[in-house]
Amino acid sequence: INGSLYDAYLKHIINSIEEPDSIEIKQHYNKNKKNYLTKQAFLIDELRFRSRHIADSIKTIIVADEEMSFYENKALKIVYNHDLSITKNSHPALYDKAFNLNKNELSQVLSSFGGNFSLFKVNQTIPPFPQKLSLIYSKIESSLRKEKQNENKLYKINGLKNKYKIKINRKLLP
Repeated sequence: INGSLYDAYLKHIINSIEEPDSIEIKQHYNKNKKNYLTKQAFLIDELRFRSRHIADSIKTIIVADEEMSFYENKALKIVYNHDLSITKNSHPALYDKAFNLNKNELSQVLSSFGGNFSLFKVNQTIPPFPQKLSLIYSKIESSLRKEKQNENKLYKINGLKNKYKIKINRKLLP
């Protein structure tokens, strides 16, 4: 029965906190924006090929400052993507290569999704920026709630230890 009482008491302690309100959440967000940044991204112009042979052939004749859309060709299954936004999560192989390229520098032919091959150049680097509060509101709310629960639990348990003069012999604890 002691275990049941203890569990009920802990549940009471955890559930007796004041929920974070919108003002508190906004204050936390404004104070900690650097912790809620997006990842760096790139805007690229990409040629996507079904054939490695065709991709390698185009690589030998294309010039970095040339308009890539000129090479789009349905018969050869060459697709042109203008200002494609890539992140580490969305296009890991392209992102890793883009990270090491200068603006308008042409990449090597890379393996891409679904057996495709890509040739691209970086148009723009998008630096990290704070995510919109609306996108991370519930994450912050949950974090603040957990923080309050832990503080409340420590406060009340320490209060009981002090009230009943409980001494903890740390040498005996694992």
